[in-house]
Amino acid sequence: MSITFTITATNDITSFNEVDLSPSLNTALTINSITDTERPEDTIANNSFSFEWYIVDKPESSNASIVLTPNDTYKSSITFNSIDMWGTYRIFVTARNLNTDIFSEVNLFVAPESHFINLSVKSTNNNLEKPAATQRDWNNVYSSLTEIVDSTTKKINQINVAANKTFTLPVVYGTDGQVLTTAGDGNLSWQDASGGSSLVGLTSNDTDTLTLGAGFNLRFTDANAQIGHITGNRPSFVFANTIVANSAVLSEINDVTFNFDVQGTQGQALVTNGSDIVTFQNISYNNLVDIPTVTQALGADTGSATLTFGGGRTLNIIGGNNVTTSVTSDVDSIDITVNSAGGGEGVVTGDKIEEGDTSVETIDSGADGQIVFKTNNQSRWSFNNSGHLIPSTSEQTDIGSAENKIRHLFLSDNSLNIGDANLSLGVNDQMFSTSNNKSLNLNISSLSLKNYKFSNSQVNPDAIISGTLYRIGNPGAIDFRLVGAKNNESGHIFEATSDGTALTNDGVAYLNQSEETPSNNYIYVQTNDSDNNKVDLKYLSGTTPKNIVAVNASVIPDSSVISYSSGEWQSQSIHDLTHKSWHATHSDGWSTVLDFVANGGKYATQEGASKYIFSFKNNTGNSLVIKKISLTCNEMYSTTIKWSASFSTNAEFITNQSETLPAMSTSIDMPQQNKIGVQYGDLGIGFSEWNDDTYNQNNQSELPADYFLLISINDMTSIHSSYSNKKFTATVYYA
Repeated sequence: MSITFTITATNDITSFNEVDLSPSLNTALTINSITDTERPEDTIANNSFSFEWYIVDKPESSNASIVLTPNDTYKSSITFNSIDMWGTYRIFVTARNLNTDIFSEVNLFVAPESHFINLSVKSTNNNLEKPAATQRDWNNVYSSLTEIVDSTTKKINQINVAANKTFTLPVVYGTDGQVLTTAGDGNLSWQDASGGSSLVGLTSNDTDTLTLGAGFNLRFTDANAQIGHITGNRPSFVFANTIVANSAVLSEINDVTFNFDVQGTQGQALVTNGSDIVTFQNISYNNLVDIPTVTQALGADTGSATLTFGGGRTLNIIGGNNVTTSVTSDVDSIDITVNSAGGGEGVVTGDKIEEGDTSVETIDSGADGQIVFKTNNQSRWSFNNSGHLIPSTSEQTDIGSAENKIRHLFLSDNSLNIGDANLSLGVNDQMFSTSNNKSLNLNISSLSLKNYKFSNSQVNPDAIISGTLYRIGNPGAIDFRLVGAKNNESGHIFEATSDGTALTNDGVAYLNQSEETPSNNYIYVQTNDSDNNKVDLKYLSGTTPKNIVAVNASVIPDSSVISYSSGEWQSQSIHDLTHKSWHATHSDGWSTVLDFVANGGKYATQEGASKYIFSFKNNTGNSLVIKKISLTCNEMYSTTIKWSASFSTNAEFITNQSETLPAMSTSIDMPQQNKIGVQYGDLGIGFSEWNDDTYNQNNQSELPADYFLLISINDMTSIHSSYSNKKFTATVYYA
């Protein structure tokens, strides 16, 4: 089946002009017609459908919104408000048949175009449209844009040259010879270029003089630019009251004469006589006032190296231990001999780094090459030619110490050697030893491997943990069969089936159901056949009664513990151990929510289908104590779901009325767990549990006979319209 419909706007107006935009610009949207192929008799007029409206896309920064009509349960029409930005506003609608709970297509990528409506705002300049996301009729919009872009005539009245700089062009042609000027605020206009006008900083008298104002510079961007002619008389210039003469020999600036009669030679510099003359001269070392300090590392390990420096200067050589040697020369160069002998701090000689009695030496001898480390003039370690780190003496050196330990030691699966034995890991990570006469002794209190626990000391019976492996050392008076042992013998290994908090040295234990499954889950008592003063504790194996133990008591109370003390079996009454529960599932999605009413308050009367996701009626004829309620969601897209439980009579149930459990003061949070990413959000699993802390007290939550226990969803955090929370499971535990 399918549900299709069409949407119309007020007076069928779906296009607006940019000049009409305003926060108050709006239009009414209405479902015009609808067809349900399975139930053609269902119409909008007879209120068979309800609708949901969504904004798929709108221009950035727009404040547009959907405004629902007050008290309109079915939402067949809305007001689309604040059409305030240039672009296209795309609205998507889904329909739900209230008689069948069937929805129209909710996937906006495959839904019919008639389930959308586009409200387009066209631009002022070129009547252009901006398509919205998922819009399908791009051909007409793109064709219109192409025609305008391809046209040689463009309508432009503003030019934006920066984020905050906009020039507004004049809308008239101007007259011949006019120039485009700015008012300083971005508005441009045509004006006459009259005589006597000036550029900023440069003025003209309209005849023979250009004046450069104070604070302005005359710059040449072309290396070949010139003032006047190269040949003929050269003009004189006045710069800040300094006259540059037309002579090519002498020029004077601020009373200093620069002799440019010659261009000088390469490497010469302008040198002053200290008063009024500057000329090109050669620079020698003696001309320098601040003599620089030059540091040069000599590259000779042995023999000599030559360092050149100016004659008449002193060379300071800083050697080992910061000892300085001074050398003075009157010539241009001096030979420095480098001593290759040891000494100083960290001296490098040949293939060795050494200081005192400590050294690192490389020995390159082909297959026997190595790097040797020495301390106290004794070889300690070496890296051999294969890259192995080898101690120089056997069983004399350590790695790490008691105070400074190695953090991690990474080994391959067969490379731990202790003495003449090798420990290795084989298939399935099983550990092997190559020696049959070696033992592994661990002087530790316990060794835990996953669920296995081995201990070198006896475990007190009351410290036994369910699910852990134990080995019986000496059972004594304790019967470990009561906590899972097959045989109560020394050396027997067993997995505890329940903790041993009730197991004492006298062999006391809670009564556990036997390995055989008794009929109807009952263990019963019967008078002993041979001794009327005893009773037998029995269970049924099929149809055959099996004896557990004979007890010295004429009566064993219901719900009792059997104990052994001082050679006698006795019984003691405990609370009912019977386990009762109710279980139900809801595999489809659920979106109905009710606002939570706290502290025994009444949920409001509702019309129509039940608003509760689960309902359970007490048909036992007796009141039931509600002990615990758990709720799960196996396909949860919301980050949180809130839920609660309530009671109702038959009459209240059919009108969607109920009263919250007195002990449930707030709704219960079910958080999303173990989530993974999906296209529009996250998918996870939800689990939550409520316990009545007043159970077995005077005001516990009791469900009277013939009453309903109802579970309702109070809130679901919003998710994408394509998904819904699914696969709910509820379990109620009662006594």
